[in-house]
Formats: sequence, structure tokens, C-alpha cells
Amino acid sequence: MLVLYVRNFLMLNEDTATSVFHAFAFFAYFFPLVGAIIADSYWGKYRTILYLSIVYVLGHGVKTVSAIPYIPSHETHM
Repeated sequence: MLVLYVRNFLMLNEDTATSVFHAFAFFAYFFPLVGAIIADSYWGKYRTILYLSIVYVLGHGVKTVSAIPYIPSHETHM
């Protein structure tokens, strides 16, 4: 599904779309291991959940703000 989105909407070629998909899949499985290492070795499970949840929410905030269309001739309302 991601390959179709990247290819059809972002207009990337098939090879690049496949590379984006494989990078996404790699990071989707890799970062939980990093979170487990951080939780077990450094912060503990509750602090890890708290800190990484804050990063998660900030990421969604950036995506939300970047999705607001900017039209210079019109006022932007939130």
C-alpha cells in the first residue's frame, strides 16, 4: 500500500518507492528494539514511554502544521 502511495501520489519511480517501503519496514521493526534497550538500560519503562510519547506527539504536531495549506491571499484560520 505504501509503495502505491509513494509511486502514484508522490510521483516517485518504482525503484525509489520500493526503497522507501523497505526503509519504512526496517525502521518499524528496528526502533522498538532501540526503545527496549533504552528502557532496560537507561530510563526504565515508564520514563521511556513518557519521553518517546512526547516525541511521537511532537511528530504528529509537525505533520499537522505542515498539512495546513498556505495561500498568501487568504487568511489562515486554525
